[in-house]
Amino acid sequence: MDFIYYIISGILVIASILPLIPSQHRIFRVFDFGKIQILVLLLLVFSLAFFLVENKTLPWSIVQFVLAGFIIYDVFLLIPYFPFFPRDTQKIPPKHSPGVSILSINVYQFNQEYQRLIDLIKALQPDLVLTMESTVRIGKMHFLFSKMIILFM
Repeated sequence: MDFIYYIISGILVIASILPLIPSQHRIFRVFDFGKIQILVLLLLVFSLAFFLVENKTLPWSIVQFVLAGFIIYDVFLLIPYFPFFPRDTQKIPPKHSPGVSILSINVYQFNQEYQRLIDLIKALQPDLVLTMESTVRIGKMHFLFSKMIILFM
């Protein structure tokens, strides 16, 4: 059981250290998206170690200290997002300016049913149309709509 504890603790420490490295590569950023899950696992491993690890030696104490450090770090990092944390919100009076409507749509690149997209645009009449995965043929539709901006990605 001690071996499993050290392996899981090592993985959690690595998952906590990697986001601290200033790089935008996905290897370093992937664990930013699971901070809550990592915190829960850190708490679970930290607390269960008191009951399940048999040899509570110096390495165990060091690992527990490191786990506690990352628990504290993650709690301070995540506490502003907890519902009980007070928020600085201000009531902003509504402005009565005209709104802008946007249609953002992911068009499957091998889709040949152009008329469905044309019908949707005509029905909604958005000010801005943003299409993702669109082809050159869909890009040629802009002449059908004169009052709106159409962006193709």
